[in-house]
Amino acid sequence: MSREVASLADQFGAEVRKALGLIEATEKVRSSNPSAQVKHEFSIYRIELIYELAYLRIFVFWEQFLEESLIRYLCGYSNAHGRQLLNSGSYDRRIEDARNRIKAGRTFLLWHDPQGVVNRVRGYIAGGTHETVVNSNLPDLQHFANIRHRIAHLQEDARLKFDRSSMSLCGKRFRGARPGRLLRHKFSTTERWVEKIGLDLLHLAKQITP
Repeated sequence: MSREVASLADQFGAEVRKALGLIEATEKVRSSNPSAQVKHEFSIYRIELIYELAYLRIFVFWEQFLEESLIRYLCGYSNAHGRQLLNSGSYDRRIEDARNRIKAGRTFLLWHDPQGVVNRVRGYIAGGTHETVVNSNLPDLQHFANIRHRIAHLQEDARLKFDRSSMSLCGKRFRGARPGRLLRHKFSTTERWVEKIGLDLLHLAKQITP
């Protein structure tokens, strides 16, 4: 009997909730105490930085989820629909063997680019859940990656891609191309963009490891 894929989506969900909890706590402190001292210490600028930090944490764990779930599928772990079909060869017996297989001598792999994820997984698995789910959500995932890229990098290319993504997602640009402004922006009356993206990624993770 094949091993079931680990509860990687649940682990990712726990990290998403931790990051969103930091944001919720920050907003509560600022709104519950309107004193000038609190407003100074928790300025909008600083709060937006906290949003960026929380989002970067979410995205880092999303990247980790993609790698770890692929590794386990290469070891023959099954999901609710059974094992993933390998393109060739046999399943690895150890997680470390699968990790070394996809690293192919490199010290680490990058997982932020959704098209890169699809291309990588296609080299090992035929029509797997990674490919299906990521391909079906490629535009949004690229926008989410552009937000991550803007937080991590200050190059003009990162700014331009962030501006294009903010226009596509929110229909507007944000002053200074600040990701924290977008992430704090309301998606709905009860949900900010950071919450929507975090929960969207969690939903996709559950589809990749059903």
